Amino acid sequence: MPQLLSETSAARTVGTPSDENIREAARAVLAEFAPPSSVYRLQLSPSFGFDRAAGLAPYLRALGTGALYLSPCFQAVPGSPHGYDVTDPNVFNPELGGEDGHARLCLRLREAGLRQVIDVVPNHMGIASEGNRFWNDVLENGPGSLYASFFDIDWEPVKRELKNKVLLPVLPDFYGRVLERGEIALAYADGEFSVRAAGRRLPLSPSSYPSVLEPGPEGQPAGLSRGDADSLEYLSVITAFRNLPGNAGLDADRLAELHREKEIAKQRLGALTARSAAVRRFVESRVAFFNGRKGHPSSYDALDALLSRQAYRLAHWRVASEEINYRRFFTINELAAVRMEDPPVFEHCHRLVFRLLAEGRVHGLRVDHPDGLYDPPGYFSRLQTGYLARATARRLEAGEELRERILAVLAEKEFRSSQPLYVVAEKVLDRRESLPADWRVHGTVGYDFLNALNGLFVRCESAAAFDALYEAFIRHRIDLNELVYDTKNSFAAEFMASEVDSLGCRLDRISEGNRRYRDFTRGNLTLAIQAVIDAFPVYRTYVPPSGGVSARDEAIIRRAVERARKRTPRLDPAIFDFIRDVLLLRLEEEVGPEEAAAYRDFVMRFQQLTAPVMAKGLEDTAFYVNNRLSSLNEVGGDPRHFGVTPEEFHAQNRERAARWPHTFLTTSTHDTKRSQDARMRLNVLSEIPAEWERAVGRWAEWNESLKTAVDGVPSPRRNTEYFIYQTLVAAWPDGKTDGAAREAFRGRFWDNILKSVREAKIYTNWTDPNGPYETAVEKFVRGLFDPAGAFLPDFLEFQARVSRCGKENSLSALALKLGSPGVADTYQGEELWRYDLVDPDNRLPVDFDACARALESVRAETAAGPLEAAVRRMAASPEDGRLKLHLLRTGLALRRENPALFTAGDYEPVAVEGERAGHAVAFLRREGSKTAFVAVARFFAEGFPETPAAWADTRFVLPRPPAAPFTDAFTGRPCRAEGRTLRASDVFGVLRTAMLVDFPAEAR
Repeated sequence: MPQLLSETSAARTVGTPSDENIREAARAVLAEFAPPSSVYRLQLSPSFGFDRAAGLAPYLRALGTGALYLSPCFQAVPGSPHGYDVTDPNVFNPELGGEDGHARLCLRLREAGLRQVIDVVPNHMGIASEGNRFWNDVLENGPGSLYASFFDIDWEPVKRELKNKVLLPVLPDFYGRVLERGEIALAYADGEFSVRAAGRRLPLSPSSYPSVLEPGPEGQPAGLSRGDADSLEYLSVITAFRNLPGNAGLDADRLAELHREKEIAKQRLGALTARSAAVRRFVESRVAFFNGRKGHPSSYDALDALLSRQAYRLAHWRVASEEINYRRFFTINELAAVRMEDPPVFEHCHRLVFRLLAEGRVHGLRVDHPDGLYDPPGYFSRLQTGYLARATARRLEAGEELRERILAVLAEKEFRSSQPLYVVAEKVLDRRESLPADWRVHGTVGYDFLNALNGLFVRCESAAAFDALYEAFIRHRIDLNELVYDTKNSFAAEFMASEVDSLGCRLDRISEGNRRYRDFTRGNLTLAIQAVIDAFPVYRTYVPPSGGVSARDEAIIRRAVERARKRTPRLDPAIFDFIRDVLLLRLEEEVGPEEAAAYRDFVMRFQQLTAPVMAKGLEDTAFYVNNRLSSLNEVGGDPRHFGVTPEEFHAQNRERAARWPHTFLTTSTHDTKRSQDARMRLNVLSEIPAEWERAVGRWAEWNESLKTAVDGVPSPRRNTEYFIYQTLVAAWPDGKTDGAAREAFRGRFWDNILKSVREAKIYTNWTDPNGPYETAVEKFVRGLFDPAGAFLPDFLEFQARVSRCGKENSLSALALKLGSPGVADTYQGEELWRYDLVDPDNRLPVDFDACARALESVRAETAAGPLEAAVRRMAASPEDGRLKLHLLRTGLALRRENPALFTAGDYEPVAVEGERAGHAVAFLRREGSKTAFVAVARFFAEGFPETPAAWADTRFVLPRPPAAPFTDAFTGRPCRAEGRTLRASDVFGVLRTAMLVDFPAEAR
């Protein structure tokens, strides 16, 4: 496998390169670019680090994987189970094995011929521990911190008391109560003072050190005389801290000098207290004085005054929603947003990433949550340009002094639109939305594919029946459009009021500068902004920092503003006209540069807010309330759209083949609400609405006695009960489940139900849990698992049939994924049957030893004799997952050996005719002389098709007669066309999935 920028690459240019040398080296980098054929996602954690991942390299190679795809691996909050709370992007996480561990992993991957894609997190950093040196420096030094520009902090918020301060909503109770209970304390160690609060260690501003160290009226520290050397040094240290200049308005050089001086003063203090017991005792007495005495409120006055002089303000955690003045990741106070739009911040945060890429140790990036960035297209452009520049410089053995020249050459037209670095974006697209064409990426992480593929296995014709049965069961009607508007409104008002208010204040300042708009009050402007955000139909727009508004974004903005205008008639329509014109940048032409910059900045910040409100209102609230068919409630999904037709699926695949041939094809991720196999079970219900209605009807009747009255109403409520039944159908384990295994599953299941009812935010929630309701739901769930009850035996019989059909669905979906345009993404453990629920359930450890044993069993089975016979044996016992593993292994190997066919190859839908045409989907992939034909069956709940003969006259009609005979890669069985026709009974002679290829066996 070619390695990017390997030592075997073209000869390097030594000395000062010419512009043509630079171009030649850059062209060579572009020529080496090759996306992976497939990826395998691993979730790293302190218990599964680099060495554990390295041990899987031979297994992943045998599976057919093209690249290992890692969760974030940089230094994170200690104990982080996922790594998305990065504290330093330029240091490998020591809990995963550090730099040496990653080097060992790279070596094992290289030996196995595997590439590596890593997950990067540009939007935010973790600040929950003292391990984030950047954030700690900001807390210590405020706006004068060397890293103040790293974080998106409003240093002059509406609340005047927060001027030049960061609100820290970390306290478990109101500040005054926590202080007077002695739960906030001053501490000293090794020359540094800190504040201990809520389990955190917070720095003390150096400018406030003198107020702690001053001897005061008691005079010199006991044991020291005025002329004593230690006494003089002590006074000198105090003077050093007192003489530190204020950091306001200092340039970078003076700030750096200030930081050096305060560190020197700390070192002097630490050395002094280490050698002088008298000084140490005196400092300890001062700390004790500030820490007050419980039961004496006034004794905490000094500490209160000291805290008031810090660059942060401690507050009750509930204060965050209304007063927090730093941008967060959604509403997670422990994740502070990073100003990646600032070039120095971008450069600093990508040093290690660019080094890994230039060295050829990493070959691609998955970018987390780009919608949170100020300028997503600009970020992706900087990634591509920065990578190409560094890779080119490395080829030329050119140092930083040539960086500007290299960048200038790479700005030429030849390179401006190139995408040498493989990048996919975690972008959630609306069903009718396309990825912006100006993003220099290779596609998304695949939620769009996931939902299109999933919808193929939902019977569109059952929509009305499901509407009726759901409404009848829960005894009321849910309008999803109204629900989403309301959940977005409630979420923003309750949890992101501070962010909305901040936008209102910015817009108010803008309006004050124009006599036509100055009468709009801040309150009304804030209400109007909230209404537009609530009405936004997509996650966000992408108006750039310079330039105009695209036609796509203009249409979205107009649509949202009109919706908001209609929903809030109490506001003057002129306010909405004003907001529309601001968002469309129409007013920029009427004002000077300063006002125009304010307009543009408002628009950019507005765009950063619509995405989290949409995500939390839709995915994390409405998707737990509207439970008509839960398999449709998936990230990037639209539950209003009941199923996907083959025509819609083909249209989306055609667009991928034409525009995004290297996008991810995913079916399960660490963020999905449930795994692919669980979803495919639920889809079976769409085929049997009448039977499903009868089943939940009798279950509800039998289980009424398990409910508990809460506020006079039997609980859980009917909607929650309906969700519980669906989740049981989706997640019940295969095989015999009793004793400890059943109890373990019940624990997992209850954790999921508890999360779900809290996310729904109707009868309980995360911030104010309703104990009686949650207890009632848990009692109900526990009762469902009672084998002596009427429910469980009946449920298991029903679920077993659904599960059998669900497996057929999953096999068909897998074949479609393996044949579709893009990069096939396998989530860890998904090669066998997985019935995971939403995180953290889907991030639980995987038994890779069992996976390896299963793969070896498949290899031995298929090598022992005729492939068709081996496949028939595996198909006879589908519960063990080997058949699924065989299909995946075969498809990944084909992809790895024929990458152009499955990415850049042509995509052609294949017509299906005959009595059972609606039960099959097929397409062709062509590239050069090679053709692959993928066909699958669907809708198995009718008991069809059990045998090939059941396909009767159903046939596939190819666009043209095949040039060579086909062989099924899954079974080894030949399949001949009759002119342009393939009989379904021949295609599905062994399995209900087929991948026919026309190239010689040795090429496979």
